[in-house]
Amino acid sequence: MSIMCHRARIMPWRTLRFNESVCNPYNADFDGDEMNLHVPQTEEARTEAFLLMGVQNNLCTPKNGEILVASTQDFLTSSFLITRKDTFYDRAAFSLMCSYMNDGMDLVDLPTPSVLKPIELWTGKQLFSVLLRPHANVRVYVNLNVKEKSYSKPNKEHKKERETMCPNDGYVYFRNSELISGQLGKATLVMFFSCT
Repeated sequence: MSIMCHRARIMPWRTLRFNESVCNPYNADFDGDEMNLHVPQTEEARTEAFLLMGVQNNLCTPKNGEILVASTQDFLTSSFLITRKDTFYDRAAFSLMCSYMNDGMDLVDLPTPSVLKPIELWTGKQLFSVLLRPHANVRVYVNLNVKEKSYSKPNKEHKKERETMCPNDGYVYFRNSELISGQLGKATLVMFFSCT
């Protein structure tokens, strides 16, 4: 797994850069590690490298099927902060973030705002739902239930309370690619990427 194929983009400076999600296979930790770059010369070699060693084909370890390329650091923090209960966005901010998640030219159906008055506001949970299913023609239906670290069981006197009503927002519940409840953390994102 320590040799993989990446699509190169030439940028200024002489530093090799790559996404921090692929640090695990290389055992990279950004403390001055040295890496070697090989450029396939023939069309056959480029095709072979892309098909056999491409990152998208090596997301799991062949040894035991564990997730190897997964979200880390900034991805986990931003997912956690975006899906908080008290995170709201106005139309301009919500639309801008939706355009950042896609090509910018892709069709995106804005969901109905969760708050209508005094101004229209969308939640971070709705933003994550748009990421999974940007418009109605996308046939992605994610159904997932995960208990996060912050999950707390209902009190004994409130046994009829549903798990989704966790006061800490620790029970993550996706239904048909819509995030109904929960604050996304490491457990959810690892589970989510292992399912897809």
